[in-house]
Amino acid sequence: MKANPSAQERALITRQNPKRPYGAKVTFQILHSYSIGELENVTLLLKSGAIATIKPTRSLSWEGGKRYQVTLEGFRTATDAENEGLRLAQALLLSAISLNFGLQLN
Repeated sequence: MKANPSAQERALITRQNPKRPYGAKVTFQILHSYSIGELENVTLLLKSGAIATIKPTRSLSWEGGKRYQVTLEGFRTATDAENEGLRLAQALLLSAISLNFGLQLN
């Protein structure tokens, strides 16, 4: 049986193969973690074969809310990684508008 192309792509990424060295990071802050379903330390396997990881990150003591970082890994070129990072930022902003919660991109 022939392997799924996306499974092959994920295997390349997880083996730390230099064929997929590029990635992107997007940091955002929200007031309440329940706005995004209290996602912490979650890994998503994307259809393109890339891997997205959502984890909480340190926020400053005087800032309210919770800060998260989304890391996208596994792109062939820096341009692909940058474009997907921009798409992710736009998707986060659209989600905030649709679900009516405040979001700040850092």
